[in-house]
Amino acid sequence: MVSMKSITKLCGLTILCSGLALTSCGEQIATYDPYTDYDTSAAFLTGTFANRLFPSDWTYIPDDPAYPNPSWCKSAEPYELKFKLIGMGVVSPLFNEHDNVTVAICVESIGKINEIETGDGSEHIFQVDAYDAEGAVLQTIYGDDVSSYHVTEVNFSANRIAQIKVSMIGYYTSNSQKQALGICKIAMFGEESETPLHPSVTIDYQNTGSANLPTSWNDADTAETSRVGTFDVDGTEFKVNFLGKWRVSTNHAEIGAKFNDPLSYLLSVSDVEISTITIDYYGVEACAVYATNDASGTALSGTSETASSNESSLVYSYAVNCADWSIAMTSDAWIYSITFLLA
Repeated sequence: MVSMKSITKLCGLTILCSGLALTSCGEQIATYDPYTDYDTSAAFLTGTFANRLFPSDWTYIPDDPAYPNPSWCKSAEPYELKFKLIGMGVVSPLFNEHDNVTVAICVESIGKINEIETGDGSEHIFQVDAYDAEGAVLQTIYGDDVSSYHVTEVNFSANRIAQIKVSMIGYYTSNSQKQALGICKIAMFGEESETPLHPSVTIDYQNTGSANLPTSWNDADTAETSRVGTFDVDGTEFKVNFLGKWRVSTNHAEIGAKFNDPLSYLLSVSDVEISTITIDYYGVEACAVYATNDASGTALSGTSETASSNESSLVYSYAVNCADWSIAMTSDAWIYSITFLLA
C-alpha cells in the first residue's frame, strides 16, 4: 500500500519536475537543466557562472565588502554561482545599446541557507536594473518566477540599454525555509538600437587602430616616436597618436606606457568631440587627462568608477567635452582599456 506521505511526495515532485531544473546544492533530481537545455543561441550577451569560474567581463557584487570573492554551490557540476544573502549581485559589461531587452536568469539549483541571520529582505527575489551608456538607470524590473522552469525572464520596455545589473533582494522560500539560489547563466536577448546616441571607441591591447605598438619596449623609441591609431565611428575617422614609448602585453591583456625614458602621451589628432574618457588601470591611476591637445593647463579631476573584473582594476572617468584632449603619463602605466564616449 502506498502511504499518504509517499503520494504527497510524488505529487510535489511531479509539479516541480514539469520542465524545471530543481536541484539541491548537492544532488540533481530533475530532468530539465537550464545550464544545458535553456537555449541562449539567439542571445546577444550571455554570462556563464559555472565551474567556479567567474566571467572576466562581468563584475561581482558581494553582500559584504569583506568577502569580495564569489561563492559557488557545492552541488555536482557545473558548480554554479551561489546567491544566498541580500545584496549579492552581478553587473554585465557595457554592450552596444539594445532595445526590447529580455534578461533571463537561469537558476540551476536551490539549497538551504546555512547562515543563521539572513533578514527578511524584499517581497521580490531579483531586482534587474537597466542602464544607459552613461550609467543612468533607465528602468527597474523585479523577477520572482524562480519556481517556474527555474528561468526568470524579465522584459524591458526602455530603449538604448547598455548595461544590466542583477541583484538578490529577497528570498525564495521552499517548505518554509529560505533557499540559496545557484545561478548558472544570465542571458540577454534584444535588438541593437539603430542609431546609438553616444557611440564609443575602446582601445585595448587588441584594438589600437593598427598603430602597431610593439609587444616589448623598443629602446629606439624617443619622445618623437609617433604611432597613429585610426578608428571608424559611424563613418567618421577618429584618430589618436601614441606618442613616446608604448607597448602591448598579450600575456596580461594590457597596454603599457612610460612615464620617463621618454615621457609618453596619447593625443587627439582628429576633430571628433569626446564627452568622457574612461581609463581602466592596473593598480594605480597613472595618467593625467587634459582638455587641451598638448597636456597644458590644469589636469582634469577623475571620478572613481566601479572596478572592472580585471585583476587589481582601478577605473576613473574624465569629462573632457572637447575634440582637443591629451593624456600624459604620471608614472609607468599599465592600462587595460581606454574608452572614449563621443558627444
